[in-house]
Order: sequence, then C-alpha cells, then structure tokens
Amino acid sequence: MFRFFPINCSVVLLCLALAGVAQAAEKSADLTQAQSLLGAGKAAQAYALLEPFEFYQAGDPEYDYLLGVAALDSGKYNAATLAFERVLAVNPNHAGARLDMARAYFALNDLERASEQFKIVLTQNPPANAKRTVDAYLERIAALQKAKNPALTAYVEGVLGYDSNITNVTRDFTNAVFQSYSLSGLQPTGNSIPRDDAYVGVNAGMLYSLPLDQQTTWRFGLDGKQKEYFSERKFRSTTLNGQMGFSYKVEQDTFNVGLNMQHFTQEGDAATTSPSTLDSDVYGIGGSWQRVLDPRTQVTLFGQFNAIRYNDLSVNNNDAVTLGAALTRSFALPYQPVLFASVFHTLESAPKQLGNGADFGHDVLGIRLAGQLALDPKWDGFAVLGYQFRDDRTQGARKPNVYGRDKLTDFTLGLRWKVDKAWSLRPQVTYTNNRSNIPLYNSSRTDISLTLRRELQ
Repeated sequence: MFRFFPINCSVVLLCLALAGVAQAAEKSADLTQAQSLLGAGKAAQAYALLEPFEFYQAGDPEYDYLLGVAALDSGKYNAATLAFERVLAVNPNHAGARLDMARAYFALNDLERASEQFKIVLTQNPPANAKRTVDAYLERIAALQKAKNPALTAYVEGVLGYDSNITNVTRDFTNAVFQSYSLSGLQPTGNSIPRDDAYVGVNAGMLYSLPLDQQTTWRFGLDGKQKEYFSERKFRSTTLNGQMGFSYKVEQDTFNVGLNMQHFTQEGDAATTSPSTLDSDVYGIGGSWQRVLDPRTQVTLFGQFNAIRYNDLSVNNNDAVTLGAALTRSFALPYQPVLFASVFHTLESAPKQLGNGADFGHDVLGIRLAGQLALDPKWDGFAVLGYQFRDDRTQGARKPNVYGRDKLTDFTLGLRWKVDKAWSLRPQVTYTNNRSNIPLYNSSRTDISLTLRRELQ
C-alpha cells in the first residue's frame, strides 16, 4: 500500500498546480485586449475590463498603468491617481505614468500636486511634443492659481481693416426689388445703397474677478469699441458692453449665471425726412453648465435671453431666447489641435406688429465649428465656420403671402502672432453670405482686418 503513495501524491500535487494556474488565469485581466480598446478610444470599456482584477493584479506596473489610463480617459480621476501612484512606487522614472498622474490631478483641480508632477516630468528630458503639453498645462495652472485671488485684467486693441458691404445689403437693388415684388425701376436710397470703405478702430476692456471661496467667483466686466470709416462717416459706430455674473465650480462641473447690457450707436443714412438712427440697446441674462469629461474634453449646455430695442426703428425690436450645446476637444497630436462645435436654436419674438398683422419674429437653427492649431510657440492659426437656417415666424413679414427663409453662412480664417506675453498681432478675414427666397435679402460681405492687442495685468 505505501509504495504507491509517492505516485498518488505526485498526481494530486500536479492537479493542484494546474488548478492554481487556471485560477490565476481567471484572476488576470486580458491586457492585450485592454490595450486595443484604449487604442480605439474606448476607455470606458477598457476600464470595465480591467477594474474587476484590481484586487489580484494591483502592484503589476503594466496592469496598473493601463488601468490608470483607462480611468483617466473615462473621467475616473481619483481611481487614475491611485493606479499611477502604484506604478511610480515600482518605477519612479515611468514618464508616462508621471505625466498622466499630473493630468489626473489637474482634472481634480488639485493644482499644487499637478504642478509638482508636471515639473518632475520636465526634469526627465521629455520629447518636444510632451514638453509643449507640459508647458501649456503649467501656464493654465498659473492662470488658475492667480484666479483664486481678486484680479483685474484689461486689454487695448488697435484695428485697421476694410469692409466690403457696410450695411450688408444686396448689390443689385433694382433687379432684386423687381424679382421680389414685381416693382421695376426702383433705385436704392439711404441704408439700402451698397457701401464699402476702409476703417480704423480702437477697442478696450477690463474684467474684475472676485473669488468668494474655492467654488464661487464673481465677475464684473466692461468693454467698448469705436469704429471710424475713412469716407462713410455716417456709419461710424460705438459699442459699449457691461456684464456681471458669477460661477460656481464643483469638481468637474461649473455653473455660470450672468447679466449683460449693450449700447450701440450708429447714425446711418436713413432715407426719411425725420431723423432716424440705427441706435439700439440689448438687455440680457444667461447661464451655462460646463462639465469636464476628461482633461481634453468639455461639454457645455447654455441658454440666453436678450431683449433688443431700437431707438428709432421699434418695428425691429425683438425678444430672443437661445438654447444650445457645445463640445470642446483638444488632441495630443502635433500642433496641439483644438476643435469646438456647437448647435443652437433661437426664437425671436417681435413685440410690435406690422400693418398686415405680421411681425419680424424669426426661428433660427444654427451650427458653429471652430478649430485652432499651435503652429509654433509664437504662431496660432484658427478658423470658424457658421451656418444658420432662419425662417420668418409669420407670413407676409417681408413679402405678401410668403414665409421668408434665409440661409446664412460665415467663415473666418486668421493667425495670431504672440510677439511676447503682452503683445499680439492678429490678421484675419471674415466672409458672410446670406441666401434668401426673397432676393432683396440676398447679400455678401468680406471684412479684412489687422488687430494689434496689448494685455494689461
């Protein structure tokens, strides 16, 4: 009996060993699959795959790093810092874990620890792209830390430009009137005459921030713009803006509420016997909710109400309610691209009716796309594209028995040269085109400008 014991014992031990290997395999995450999910941008799925194995694999640097990246990119910042700390405990020179932990601290608004980790990354001789990313984060941290104290910032700008269509009217008035209303031979007068001219401008503004605590900040701002045309002096304009509001920040969420006022003056060239200007006032209130989904992605929901009142053209008065959403996304790629997209819906209600019972109210649906590239440390390039569908809310407002429908496109392309921390130079061109089912409202406009800006802090 006893001579068979060693053989039986060996079999038992072998079975136990195989069972242990199988059990260990069951308690090990598939790191290759997790890596593939992260590469495909499916961070939440990667985290769901890795997280159940944390009890068994915590301390394995490869597992911990993938878990940390998955947590960071899916918005679980506290979990990310714990995973990266375990990686660095084993390998303090793991540059990727160090950089990503700094990003996680930044997302948690732990600016001191984020700054500390970013500075350690700089001592490890990072690649040029990584260094630019770290420098950008450190600049943002410095600005945010400064924002924790009462601060007054201001700017002043000088502008030189050319406007191809000052009043944004059709260039073939006589033919457009005939096509729209079957009236022949009418010539444009006053503000209906197409005009172009060069201009100079001066803009200035200030913003005062008053933090009450770690979450709440009050803001008060004023700015003004003065535009002078060289020949068309009646179309010189003055714009004054005032705003006040507060923001409340809780972890990844920021809530903003504010009041705004605007006063605009422009004489214009009204074809009437009695004096009539284009002067107007705007009174508004708005709010937004911003959420940081991850260090590179932010979503925003916003709403705004504006009451627009014209001094001499009360028929154009309107109350506008706008609701919309926006997405901002930056990318860890060459030239540090940043993309912005928004969609909005505006309802404009006109308090005053026309003689036929119609009014100038509109229903507007619009989208806006914008992008920015850091071409080098001193040059940024940017582009903005907007598209709006605008429908009259009442029949006969602009043409008898017709609902007016317009499609408005605008495109801006520009560069910004950062001469130093205080001075910048910005050349840009903006093209606007409106197409309407009422030909009189077809128009196009090009504005070319060069702006010299000085930041005052």
